[in-house]
Amino acid sequence: MDRPLATARGRKPQHQKKQRQKLKSAASAANRLVTKPQSRKDRKTALAAAARLFELAERNGTKIEFVGAEESDGEDIGMEEAMAESGYRARDASPDAWAALWRSKPAVVAIDAEGTHLEPPLLVQVASDASKDVLIVQPSDSVGPDLARLLGDDAIKKCFFGAPKNERLGCTLRNVVDVQRAAGPGEGGRSRGLAEVCGELVRGTPYAKD
Repeated sequence: MDRPLATARGRKPQHQKKQRQKLKSAASAANRLVTKPQSRKDRKTALAAAARLFELAERNGTKIEFVGAEESDGEDIGMEEAMAESGYRARDASPDAWAALWRSKPAVVAIDAEGTHLEPPLLVQVASDASKDVLIVQPSDSVGPDLARLLGDDAIKKCFFGAPKNERLGCTLRNVVDVQRAAGPGEGGRSRGLAEVCGELVRGTPYAKD
């Protein structure tokens, strides 16, 4: 169900034209949701619609088949999928994981925090230019000594998407950059999201929103 749908023309009686057109329109709508979903909910909806399309097509004798990405009109992937395909993996920030990060001697790390209505936040993710591991930090009363050391290290550039102070990490931040601000606004001054900015930087086109 991960590949787009298309209707194939067959020799059908005239009175079935309208039904075939409805199925074709539904298939196109499902294609857009599967290949360019705005959310996981969109993708689930598209897959449910695809199942319904097959059921209707079987009843009406209309052929529906899968087409490859090269035949579709812009199949896209999200950032998480792209990172997984590139070999990145999530790893709990255990003492061994931190030791491996320090041994790798990163020059640049990307920091993302979730649950920033609390201080420290509920979750912090750390990706570096020297490893395929993405460390998952779950702070309790503080961010912990390793994350605090990383955030305060002048020799390592820390990239945030948005103002670093808004992450409420509760420790000193040195050598930080706001990638969203550096990338600038989109057309008409609109705010640009992480999937858009990273996609354009990495491959020249936005990633789909996960």
